[in-house]
Amino acid sequence: MNKVYFCEKKSHFLPAGTDVSLASQEAIFAIGKATELFVEVIAKDAYTSALQGKRKTIQRKDVDNAVDAIDEFAFLEGTLD
Repeated sequence: MNKVYFCEKKSHFLPAGTDVSLASQEAIFAIGKATELFVEVIAKDAYTSALQGKRKTIQRKDVDNAVDAIDEFAFLEGTLD
């Protein structure tokens, strides 16, 4: 699977909805890396769900199935409604 990198500066993701106004470059890098890993894991699980449905394209129901199937994604339940 090819890696996907965001072209935007990762520091733009940090201030939204937080009280943090300054962050070190290391913290910004760590948050960016964690985001990349999270997207990679949920995408793989959604793709597995699509393959089980004999499809190659991920649909919203595949993401829903991944969220329902994996306990670590329980905090996402209901967010796509």
